Amino acid sequence: MKDEIRNIKNSILKKLKSAAGVSIAELLVATIILLLASSGLVAVANLANNQFMRSVRQSEAESLYTNLETLIYYELQHVDTTNPDALYCDESGKVLMFHSVSFSSESGGAAGTLVSLDDNDQVTEYGQLAFCIGGAYNRILGQSAYQNDLAAKADISYNSSAGIFTVTLTIAMDNTIIKQASFDVIPYK
Repeated sequence: MKDEIRNIKNSILKKLKSAAGVSIAELLVATIILLLASSGLVAVANLANNQFMRSVRQSEAESLYTNLETLIYYELQHVDTTNPDALYCDESGKVLMFHSVSFSSESGGAAGTLVSLDDNDQVTEYGQLAFCIGGAYNRILGQSAYQNDLAAKADISYNSSAGIFTVTLTIAMDNTIIKQASFDVIPYK
């Protein structure tokens, strides 16, 4: 029995001694392959993250557009187009000022204009939409509605012969348009 154990032990030791180790070149090649595979995985993860962020921005832009469209639609529906003090347009029909039911005074008050503001209340091409009356700004949505640096711009025109407002609402990020669409509003009066 002792001899058998000794024979097994010797055969195991022979196999261990004869087993070839890993050379430095093989180790280097294995490391390079591992690094290439890791960098490929990082690139795929970055691509997936970028696509995810793009879809989040698109979804937030759609939500912002819908909210702004609803508010602007409501405001323009209530403009008394028969009252010359409630609506001011230039010769091309571009709306310069209109009376807002939400932001003008209850007694009729002055008409105001819809502008885009930056975070410092400076008028800019794209920003947070606000109603301006006599230099005072009232944002029509809170700042939290403009997620991920989204900004908006609204161009309003009025066709007096048809009695229809046309609004082109643009949602952008870093001056790159994400969503732009137009809609018509027929005022009650």
